[in-house]
Amino acid sequence: MALNQTRKIAKWPLVFAVLFLGGWLVSDLLYMDLLGIGRSKAKRQLPVIAQKMGLKETGAGPSKLFSKYSGKYSGYNVEVDPESSLITVHMDPIPSLSLSTYEKDVQFDTGNQLVDKYFKERKASDDISRQLVQSEAFLQRLQAFMENRRDICRFIVIQYDMIKCGMKFGNGHYIPASILEPVTSELVGLADALQRSVQLKKAKVGHTEE
Repeated sequence: MALNQTRKIAKWPLVFAVLFLGGWLVSDLLYMDLLGIGRSKAKRQLPVIAQKMGLKETGAGPSKLFSKYSGKYSGYNVEVDPESSLITVHMDPIPSLSLSTYEKDVQFDTGNQLVDKYFKERKASDDISRQLVQSEAFLQRLQAFMENRRDICRFIVIQYDMIKCGMKFGNGHYIPASILEPVTSELVGLADALQRSVQLKKAKVGHTEE
C-alpha cells in the first residue's frame, strides 16, 4: 500500500512537467501562425491602423511582403517593420547606454529584480547607470512592459538613441494590427520616461585663458 502511494506521489512532478511543457509548446505554436491566418489578417488591417497613427508607408516591397511605416507618434520618430516584426522608437542619444534581453554583459544592477532578470546586458557609464538606478519612474515602466509583453517579445533593446522591440508573431514575420498602437504607445512611454530620467552633463563652453 505504501509503495503504491509513493509511486502515485512520484508521478505528480512528471504530470506537472508535461502540462507545463505542453502549455509552452501550444503558446509558441500559436505565435508561429503556421496557417498564415494572422499574417493575412495583418496584411489587410495594418495599413489602416498605421494611417490612423499618423505613420506613412516608406518601403513597399513585393506584394507578398509587408510595407514598412514611419512617422512621428506622440513626439517621437517611430519605424515599423512588420516583415521583421520590429517596432523602433528613436530618441535623443544617451551615450554608453545599452540594455538588452539577449546579450550578456552586466556592468551594473538596477535594483529591480524583474528588470535585472530579463535584461542580461546592462551597460552604461557610472553617471548614467547611477541615474537609471535612481529612476523609479523608468524602472517601473520597464517592469510593467516586461510583465505585460514578455510573452510576445523575442527581444527588446534600449541602446544609445533608440528602443527596439522584436516580436514572435509568425516566427518574427508580422505584427498583428490590434497590438501595433498599444505596444508603440508603451515603447514611446518608455522612451519618454528614460529621457526624463537621464540628465547629460554638458561640456563647458567659454574662453580659455592662456
